[in-house]
Amino acid sequence: MIDEAQDRVAIQTVVAGLAEAWGKGDGRAWGSYFAEDADFTAWFGLYLNGREAIAASHQQIFDTSYKNTSLRLEIRSLRFLRPDVAVVHLNGSVVGGGEILPDEPHAVPVAVLTKDNGSWRVAVFQNTRNSMSEIQGTGDIRK
Repeated sequence: MIDEAQDRVAIQTVVAGLAEAWGKGDGRAWGSYFAEDADFTAWFGLYLNGREAIAASHQQIFDTSYKNTSLRLEIRSLRFLRPDVAVVHLNGSVVGGGEILPDEPHAVPVAVLTKDNGSWRVAVFQNTRNSMSEIQGTGDIRK
C-alpha cells in the first residue's frame, strides 16, 4: 500500500538534507541525496551527470565561491506523477554569514525525485535563476 503522507515527509527530509549539507559545505553529503545516475543543470547552464560529479562539483564551490554560505530551500509544490516519481518545485536562496534571507528567492529549481528500494533520491535537478523581479512590468521576457 502507498502512503502518500509518508512519502511527502520523506521528500521534505531530502530537501532539508540538501540545505543542511550545503550549510556544512559537504559535497559528499549533498551528493548522497541524488540518484547514482542523476542529472543536474546549474542556473548558468552547467550540466552534470552522476552523483559523483554532482558531489565533486559542489564540493569545489563549497570550498570557494559559496564558502560559508547557507541555503534555504522551500517546497512550493510537490506532485506525484506515479507512486515512485514526484516533481518538486522549490524556492531557493543562498546567503553568506550574517546576511538576511531575501523576500524573493534567488532560484526556482525543479527536481524530479524517484523512489527506489524505499528511498527517495533526486533523479533530475534543474536550477533556474529567479529573474522575475528584473522583468516584471517590462513586458519583455527576453531580458
